[in-house]
Amino acid sequence: MNSDTPLQSDGGSCGVFTLFFDDCVTLRAPTTLMEENMGALRLQASTGLLCGVLLPPPVTDEESNS
Repeated sequence: MNSDTPLQSDGGSCGVFTLFFDDCVTLRAPTTLMEENMGALRLQASTGLLCGVLLPPPVTDEESNS
C-alpha cells in the first residue's frame, strides 16, 4: 500500500472513506481524507444523495495552503 493512502482507524467511517476515496481516485484528486472531516463528508454525501447532485471531494486545509 502507498504510504500516502489515508487510513480509517475508527469503527464507523469505512463507508464514508470508501465513497470519498473512490471519488478522489476517479477525479485524480489528492486523497487527503482525514477522520476529523468525517462529519462534513457525511453531510456532503447525504446532501448529494438527497439532491441528486454529485459534488467533488472537498479541498482540505493542506491542499489550499499548497
